[in-house]
Amino acid sequence: MTRTFSPNRSLDLTEDIKPDLLDNPSLSELPDVDHDRLIEMERTCSFIDRSNIGFADTQGMSTDLNLKGTELNVAISIFYVFYVLSELPISMVAKRWKFERILPSFTIAFGAVTLGSGWITNYAGLAATRLILGLFQGCLFPCLALFVANWYKREELAVRMAFLFASSALAGAFGGLVAFGIYHMDGAANIPGWRWIYIIEGCVTIAFGFVSFWLVPSSFETAWFLNENDKIAMRRRAEVMHQYSGEREHFGFKHIVWAAKDIKTWLHACLQFCVITPLYGFNNFLPIIIEDGLGFSSVQAQYLVIPVQMWGAIIYMAVAWLSDRLQRRYIFVMIFGSITALGYILILCPIPAGAQYFSTFLITTGMYIMAGINLSWTSLNSAPDGKRGATMGITLTLTDLAGVVVGQLYPSNDKPKYYLRNGWTLGTVLVSLILFTAVKKVYDSRNENKGNGEREPQTTERDDHADDFVYLT
Repeated sequence: MTRTFSPNRSLDLTEDIKPDLLDNPSLSELPDVDHDRLIEMERTCSFIDRSNIGFADTQGMSTDLNLKGTELNVAISIFYVFYVLSELPISMVAKRWKFERILPSFTIAFGAVTLGSGWITNYAGLAATRLILGLFQGCLFPCLALFVANWYKREELAVRMAFLFASSALAGAFGGLVAFGIYHMDGAANIPGWRWIYIIEGCVTIAFGFVSFWLVPSSFETAWFLNENDKIAMRRRAEVMHQYSGEREHFGFKHIVWAAKDIKTWLHACLQFCVITPLYGFNNFLPIIIEDGLGFSSVQAQYLVIPVQMWGAIIYMAVAWLSDRLQRRYIFVMIFGSITALGYILILCPIPAGAQYFSTFLITTGMYIMAGINLSWTSLNSAPDGKRGATMGITLTLTDLAGVVVGQLYPSNDKPKYYLRNGWTLGTVLVSLILFTAVKKVYDSRNENKGNGEREPQTTERDDHADDFVYLT
């Protein structure tokens, strides 16, 4: 018989759940292959449709639209206006509105906007489509992050968040491959190649969105990719996880207050602002950096993006797996964050183009690791669900203000080396290493206080201040 937990009752898991169930491998090994692929596909479509503006520009978009001065930069920055404003509200209602409804709906919506971008004729049209695209994509990522957090135990989140961020790298690689192929479609049906980028990628996203209505399950009980034994295992996992889920599925204003009053929320939010800066800049501008900054041709820029992004995805997935396996986060962000900083130092130096291209591999070595692990670290150390949703909303809202800044860091008058942007990004990476150390000290201090019997202020629901909640570092 499945047991439920009262959120106001102190739990002894060894009493409520039999030890043999806790030791059962099925509790720690969720059969998740199809679930993870689904999340990865949603995020990949999102990032391809967001970052294709860089590839479109290398194929003549700015010339055809008669863009002048910083208009391309403004178009990239304006994407984040509604993106930022939508993240906290959607984080608070996502679970209530049901993931199986909103994930496919938002995917279809931003796919339609991408498709429409293939017919814009001027700067106003470009700015309008980027603004609307930001609205729908800003709603998607918090829903994906919370969807993942509701399926997995907190000790497993690093790998699962890795699928969200690794898909960003794969999107960059796949986007480069698609752009390289579409380069040869230039003029087909009297349509320029850059328009075909938007048309083809928009159609693919819309198709996947419609299919997602059948792919996204409402719960593990209805998941098409789980057999009956898997569902039994999931019920047992749910019992373990339920103690910190909160009183109900609906979130309230009190959860925003709890998250806002917790210093770790703001530390992680500031951290994510710093670590997302290289990620956003790299994915939007990497083709332009390779072409203008490193002196390669437009065609070369399309395919030279691919190995850089593939390397970022591979190293990130390996480190995320190791992070979950060892239950360590701080050591990995410090090591690989330092490698990213080294990459930016090299790209600022007067060295040959080949060596500077190698530095882009160093940058991606730690870029996705810092962003992904910090976000999973935020989520796994926040409870109950309401506070986690509010924490993620605040973190992502502050995070994506970086997108507004990044869009202005590649002005045309800073060609070819883009010293301003690369110098700024190096600074944010170095600041993030300091903030990671501060976060770890906060968690170590709280765990030590709990171990010494010093009680933290707790809400009416079981939250992360509970004596038996151990902050993971």
